[in-house]
Amino acid sequence: MKTKKRIGKRTGIIIGVIVAVLTTVCVTFSIYVGKQVAEGLLHMNEGNDTKGNSVKQLEIWGYDLNGFNEQYEPEMTVATAEDGNQVPMAVFADKKKGNTAILVHGAGGDHVSMYPVAEIYLRNGWNVIAIDQRASGDSRNDKVSFGYFEKLDVKAAVQYAKDELSSQKVVLHGQSMGAATVALYAATENAGEMVDAVILDSCFDSMKSMFLGVWREMDTEGIPEDYVVACGDWYLKNFYGFGFDDADVCEKMKENHIDTLMLQMSQDVIVSDEKAQEMFANIVAEEKKICYFDSVHVKGIIDYPKEYEEAVFSFLEE
Repeated sequence: MKTKKRIGKRTGIIIGVIVAVLTTVCVTFSIYVGKQVAEGLLHMNEGNDTKGNSVKQLEIWGYDLNGFNEQYEPEMTVATAEDGNQVPMAVFADKKKGNTAILVHGAGGDHVSMYPVAEIYLRNGWNVIAIDQRASGDSRNDKVSFGYFEKLDVKAAVQYAKDELSSQKVVLHGQSMGAATVALYAATENAGEMVDAVILDSCFDSMKSMFLGVWREMDTEGIPEDYVVACGDWYLKNFYGFGFDDADVCEKMKENHIDTLMLQMSQDVIVSDEKAQEMFANIVAEEKKICYFDSVHVKGIIDYPKEYEEAVFSFLEE
């Protein structure tokens, strides 16, 4: 009888050890997966020539960048966000003018990619501030947070427009991931007090959505995407202070009370019309409008410059 008890006790110990080892392995693997997801997203611009990308893209599109540079010369300056991040800015300004547009570029480029948009504001007598997002252009920050921390940079640019340019009206205009940054800031109380309108061109709907778009193109058969997302979300929250839900534009639009114009491209394969419509429906501002252009992601300003400009300024004049 005692022998059976000893065997049973040893068996229980062995099972306990096996369970503990398997649990440790599972937890370690989950942390590893989470780190790969989080660090991959945060450092997506590592080794990426964001300055060169902007110039090359405009060249491919046939935009006369040299002509713009000959006509307009910015003052390069830096604003400081409340978390200490230094925000490089190209400022095209005449302090006697009363309105300022703050432009926020998309992923993989820098402020120069927004010059076609800057041109329409400058031509209409507006000041322009074009910022470099984190890990882009001249930014010394190496992490991309898909608008979560970058919204603090927009806040700093808005304060600069008010303090240094004495701006009466401030409009935010973002493209792609830059539009997501604008949208996340628009959902804050500070934006409601400081900003007159926001314009979202080809707006990303969420950090999670972008990750899944990349994940589904990879050879990851057998690894559930919900598990991978959960691991990445846990890692982001525990090591960086924010998660996927904190960079979800669709949800944050339920807190956006600022007049909002969405510019959606009908051939956009990055931001689906379904997601654009969901974002638009969630905007709680009294004045909101969505305009479509028969173009691809963020290229409406190039393919339909007159119509694009008319859409922007007719909305702002309303």
